[in-house]
Amino acid sequence: MRIATLIVLSIVLGASQSRAEKPRPPVGPKAVEGVKEVRPQDEAADAAHRAHSARVDAQTTADLARAAFERKRRPGPLADDERGTFDAIVLAYRKAIDLDPVGEIGGYCRLRLAGAHQYVGDFDGAGRILTEAVNVARGPEARVKALYEMALFELQARKRPAQALEWATRARAALERTPDDPANQVEADHLAAIRAKWETGIGQVMERAGAELRLEK
Repeated sequence: MRIATLIVLSIVLGASQSRAEKPRPPVGPKAVEGVKEVRPQDEAADAAHRAHSARVDAQTTADLARAAFERKRRPGPLADDERGTFDAIVLAYRKAIDLDPVGEIGGYCRLRLAGAHQYVGDFDGAGRILTEAVNVARGPEARVKALYEMALFELQARKRPAQALEWATRARAALERTPDDPANQVEADHLAAIRAKWETGIGQVMERAGAELRLEK
């Protein structure tokens, strides 16, 4: 009886030791319930989202600063005690432009910054910024838009129809661009849509500038 009991105890202890020494599976991201595996494409998407949010926030900050400034005054030259506030507006727009130098937000902020200079009577400064917009424009529509805005500025703000006609003529030439690949129907349709959107406005600037030049003679 005693020998049988010892045999049983030996079997039980051996089984317990075997279970205790059995290796456990490695614990990794997939083995832990509730922990999501982070993939490289997810990290790239998150980084892109953060970058876009930073651009939008910078644009909004600049727009709010300009709106607050213009709400308190009429258009006209800066007073000495306003220069610090205006410089801060310029820096805010420049920050937004630097975050998206050739993108949609950069183009928008250049136009808004040119408008801020125009509001305080700095037409030379506005012209420099609009010229910068032309020089950095990427893509057919961005270039047409920048040239059109420059022509409109020369016509309406600076009252210089000859310069307006020159810029509008350049915009019309950009509008007539043909596809790099004649067989590329997608590009052809895109360029046709740009022409349909901008042709009337450019034509109106050219017509008005030409009429004003005739009156000057």
